[in-house]
Amino acid sequence: MEGINIAGFLTAESGLGTAVRNTVAALNAAGIPYALTDITCTSSRREDMTFADAITNTAPYATSLFHVQPDVAAKAAKEVPEEFWNASMCIAYWVWESSVVPSNFTLWAKQFDAVWTPSTYSQKILSDAVGIPVHCVPHAIPSVVHSVQRKAKTFLCMFDYLSVFERKNPLGAIAAFQQAFSDSDAQLIIKCINSDRFVREHQQLLEAVCDDDRIQIIDAYMSTEDIHQLIGTCTALISLHRSEGFGLHLAEAMALHTPVIATNFGGNTDFMNTHNSALVECTLQPLSANIGPYPRGSLWAEPNIDHAAKLLQSVYKDDNSIRSELPEEFSVSSVGMQIGKLIEKISGA
Repeated sequence: MEGINIAGFLTAESGLGTAVRNTVAALNAAGIPYALTDITCTSSRREDMTFADAITNTAPYATSLFHVQPDVAAKAAKEVPEEFWNASMCIAYWVWESSVVPSNFTLWAKQFDAVWTPSTYSQKILSDAVGIPVHCVPHAIPSVVHSVQRKAKTFLCMFDYLSVFERKNPLGAIAAFQQAFSDSDAQLIIKCINSDRFVREHQQLLEAVCDDDRIQIIDAYMSTEDIHQLIGTCTALISLHRSEGFGLHLAEAMALHTPVIATNFGGNTDFMNTHNSALVECTLQPLSANIGPYPRGSLWAEPNIDHAAKLLQSVYKDDNSIRSELPEEFSVSSVGMQIGKLIEKISGA
């Protein structure tokens, strides 16, 4: 079977790191050979050694997959072996979270033959902008077995400050929680990382929490196993994001059968529906100014806090009200088969 060269943040403890590691897990499930190059130009901690022994920084195959976003592509490209770019098919794996695509995507698209992206939401956005074929190849979500019982009435919100505070919108989750439970034994855990790089935003978070001792902030890196345990033991995960290109932590929660309450907008709607999750009503609004890498005029969702609060109350009263289950098409075996078919098509062309 023809293999594939992959370059990405293989040791980074971030969403991008998890994404490329999950792609490798899908290749393993499908028995597809690969050669790995670790990209190190990241602000995230780099201590995930899941595939460290398999990193060779070589590129012997005819297909190359560059699992790196355009904003750091110039630095990352310098870390990739020259033969990586000499492959007969070079593919970028990108994701985007707003309706306006920055010019660096269009410029970098000229270096590739195709783009893979994890959601139909992102596929539509990128297809209209990059001028090369864009295929939807979902993030593979490994199944996780855990035996720890859930904590009653404990909700969880997770985000990385590097992923843009306004987009992840933890303040919305706090507002919904406090509206839903003015006086109860419910608890909210805010799990975050990289606050030291975003002092102003973290101060906003602290001010929103104020003296509410029902809200706990865990501001630290954790191992994948500990994160899965945290997700697996909470009553529900809440995400009042304004946009998600996919929503890895939401899919991970569903794989753990943890109920998910999330904004009904973005890539997460590929795997979330009214039967397996609680979707929060929202309205779409254009950005009035640039926010991080997201240009002015981009459409984002504004989640309905009242509706989110009612959904929190519903789960609080009956934590079996949501039958959380991730669709099979997002499993490592299913995504591995899809990647295998794409590689066969490329090699047979």
